[in-house]
Amino acid sequence: MLGKLARWLRFAGFDTLYFKNIDDDELINIAIKENRILITRDKNLYRKIIDKSIFVNETDIDRQLYHILKLYTANKNCYLTRCAICNTVLSTILEDPVKKCSSIKHPKTIKTFYYCTYCNKIYWNGSHSSKIINKLNNIQNDLLKKEEFVETGKN
Repeated sequence: MLGKLARWLRFAGFDTLYFKNIDDDELINIAIKENRILITRDKNLYRKIIDKSIFVNETDIDRQLYHILKLYTANKNCYLTRCAICNTVLSTILEDPVKKCSSIKHPKTIKTFYYCTYCNKIYWNGSHSSKIINKLNNIQNDLLKKEEFVETGKN
């Protein structure tokens, strides 16, 4: 299962669908119909749609993410623009949407919030989002360094 990878790809701004239980043929039909790349750990599924899929052998999330970002560069301007749960593009709101909901704790200094119109999840930039951005930037910077190393021919 690649649920954690799907969430991280959403953090990176990629339009990412994820299904826990779905028939292979239905998954292939969605990939073809919506012109999507299918990411899988299932070799048989990968072989069925090899020209529109990526096989991920890694089990570690950092290695999985590295593998995908090596193939598809994330746009830093798109980081944290999608709901991590349902993939919907987030809306920006400049008022405190949680004032009336005392069960949600957030720093009182936060002025900008991000709202998912589909699942009603509320996000804001805090320490957790900084860690996500740092992780994505570190992977992309590492990939750039390796790319420069190959281009310059340094050993």
